Amino acid sequence: MLLRCLLMLGLLVCDVAALVLSLHAASVVGALPGTGVGHPGLSQSAFVGLWLLALAWMGLYTDERRSNFAWSLVQSTKACFSATAAWGLALVLTEQPAASWRLLACLLPTTTVAVGSVRLLSVAVARALLRRGYGRQRVAVVAWDDHSRRIAKRLQRHPSVEFVGYFAADDLAESEFSAFYPMLGSLDDLAKEIDRHSLERVVCQDRSGGVRLRELVNLCGEHGVSLDLVPDALGFIPRRIERRELAGMPLFTLRGDRRTRGERFLVRAFDLVVGGALLLLSLPFMLVIAAAIKLDSLGPVIYRQRRLGQGGHPFEVLKFRSMQADAEHRHAELLAQNECGGGVLFKMRRDPRLTRVGALIRRGTLDELPQIVQVVSGSLSIVGPRPLAISDLENLDESRYWRWRLRRHLAKPGLAGSWQANGRSELDFDDLVDFDLYQLEGWSFTSDLVLILETAGAVFSGRGAY
Repeated sequence: MLLRCLLMLGLLVCDVAALVLSLHAASVVGALPGTGVGHPGLSQSAFVGLWLLALAWMGLYTDERRSNFAWSLVQSTKACFSATAAWGLALVLTEQPAASWRLLACLLPTTTVAVGSVRLLSVAVARALLRRGYGRQRVAVVAWDDHSRRIAKRLQRHPSVEFVGYFAADDLAESEFSAFYPMLGSLDDLAKEIDRHSLERVVCQDRSGGVRLRELVNLCGEHGVSLDLVPDALGFIPRRIERRELAGMPLFTLRGDRRTRGERFLVRAFDLVVGGALLLLSLPFMLVIAAAIKLDSLGPVIYRQRRLGQGGHPFEVLKFRSMQADAEHRHAELLAQNECGGGVLFKMRRDPRLTRVGALIRRGTLDELPQIVQVVSGSLSIVGPRPLAISDLENLDESRYWRWRLRRHLAKPGLAGSWQANGRSELDFDDLVDFDLYQLEGWSFTSDLVLILETAGAVFSGRGAY
């Protein structure tokens, strides 16, 4: 706890220093005398206070996701834009001279770069400390069924979590969990085990009954421990929960995933701008890759595969050919070597059908560059669930995954999805389903931006690419 407080204090001090430096840098760049409007000291204090308030409003001084650079960068950028807009409104209301507007125009890029640099430094420090075991949160899971085991597996992999073990729910078969993780006891043992193991968080599936859930909330509250509910991915996950009052009654307003017309317009405009820019930048690389494929092996440069798109309508996805020309005919003989759990998708770490150039471009996900053209044309989006091949769905258990299949077909498929950001080929099929639904049901434009940065990091690292 002391370490976290010191880290937050250090982050606050660094932000103040960065903001003061960015204010003076904006004054120099704009060739302006002084540091603002009115009395320099007063305006500087107001400026720093406003930006710090915006950063706090974006949740950048909490423990949550402090080691996630993509999220921190997006939130700090939003904070700088929000603070700049508020400062501009103050200039309008106080009728300040043109010099103040020139300063404001310089403040946006300088504060964004300065605060973003502080976030990069803070994430690097946080990750270094976490690797050495400092600052991790001690977490336990309340296990109800096999899905809880997947939750425990993800928590165990997370760098900010020290996974302690699980509490067995009343109807849990012990063999489902005990072979993988230490059992701390039953739910009746929760109170004493919280203190014994110095737990800080208890994670529970949102499948418990109302009475049991109230008991968990009260127990965790009495011991100062956070109780976190993981939503059922195959159930309903509201995009937004708002607490309101009506006729003296407390209400929780749940917002589903239906996007507004403005949100759809924003996403399409973003696809056109970013997709067009990526197409221009990647065109020379695509020409080189096409020539290398042609020289390396026989067959077409572009591979076309029928996949299911928005509304369940089939369409062709374009990729650079990374396998030998007879790869489809050899698929059946390799099924026994499938490394993807669940038996739906086929993944093989060392697929013998890969060509030399194909293995190289797959490592960097360069085989998917032609899909940028489909983003511009409107068949794909920058962010969305990855389109699945029709042949991959032949073995799908419709009785179990019908909601997932229905839900993902309501959205336009995309280049960057939660699969790539969370492990790609290293995930089993049930993990893919969960991440798909978490992404779709919890959609926001901010989450899209974070997912783009996380996917870019996963692509550059080559993690899970084969």
